[in-house]
Amino acid sequence: MTTSITTFLIYDSQAEEAAKLYTSLLGGTIKETMRYPAGGPRPEGATLSVALNHAVAVAMARGPAEGLALLEQLDGDPRIKDHYRKDAVRGHLLERSGEVEAAVRYYEAAAEKTACIPERNYLLLKIGRLRATGSPPRR
Repeated sequence: MTTSITTFLIYDSQAEEAAKLYTSLLGGTIKETMRYPAGGPRPEGATLSVALNHAVAVAMARGPAEGLALLEQLDGDPRIKDHYRKDAVRGHLLERSGEVEAAVRYYEAAAEKTACIPERNYLLLKIGRLRATGSPPRR
């Protein structure tokens, strides 16, 4: 039996560019691009979201160790090397692995790098929760 996993990315802008970068780096394909209709909050045809089917989603299904191994392959790539989302993903995978202190460090790095206030707030909430409880949430 084959499992199909789809990852959805939603950005304020440049979603298609990000999806193309991720699929070029990690493999996979763009499954669907959703666009704003006429009269929406963005210009008609602007990208609303992109659905990806790629290696990281499969790695997430197989466990955080495989996801971390994939991230290590990206560490030297100048296109994504210092991107805050890579730090946030690494933090998430470390959190899932039970490595709370390391997860907090990567969440802090991501929060420091992002210019997106909602993403920064989300990361700061995760940091606060992990510091307060010392453990990831139960799944």
